[in-house]
Amino acid sequence: MSARRPAAAERPAFRLSPKPAVRAPADGRVAFVGMVAGKPVLSLDHRDPDGDGLLRTTYEPVLASVDRGATVRRGEVVGTV
Repeated sequence: MSARRPAAAERPAFRLSPKPAVRAPADGRVAFVGMVAGKPVLSLDHRDPDGDGLLRTTYEPVLASVDRGATVRRGEVVGTV
């Protein structure tokens, strides 16, 4: 006799976490929010830690929760994956 397979309601559920938050890596400004090649993209400009200029951090795919030109703080949620 083979072992009985649990009914769907008895099986352990595979749960996905809520949409993971994307956070700003440093203080800066939102440089771009939009679609590129059919994918949602977010770019942030922030100061180079060495003080030699600006760095641009780009996330893709990400659904932005901020608008272009907005100022962001390090650790602030700027979108979701």
